Amino acid sequence: MAHIKGLYDITDTDLTYTWYGKDRVKAILVNGVPFSNYWQLGDSNKYVFHPMVWGRYIFQNYNQMKFHRELVNITKLTSFTLPNGGYAFYYPNHYPLNRMKGPDLVYSAISQSEILSGYQRLDNILNSNEIF
Repeated sequence: MAHIKGLYDITDTDLTYTWYGKDRVKAILVNGVPFSNYWQLGDSNKYVFHPMVWGRYIFQNYNQMKFHRELVNITKLTSFTLPNGGYAFYYPNHYPLNRMKGPDLVYSAISQSEILSGYQRLDNILNSNEIF
């Protein structure tokens, strides 16, 4: 989960990333993980992990075989493994919202549903006869 704690600045010449999405202002991919330019960071060059963006990324890339092969490893980079073997997704502590301030990562209940939706779509496709 250390990978998602980062706050990435696209002006950093050592940062390796690719643009993601139709709007190049919205997201970058670092090691296959999407990071978004969250408006409350107050800097258009800064990108941070957002669990909801991760869920939508899964949902939008369900039909790409390369993504399927990398999904387990990317999930491990973005989540916390629970005692029962499941995964939980958190907001890093970069969000300047009162409900998210504090020294610890904050659990993201709404984003869990976005992520679950992405995984469910992928599962439905893998268990159907739909061709990629």
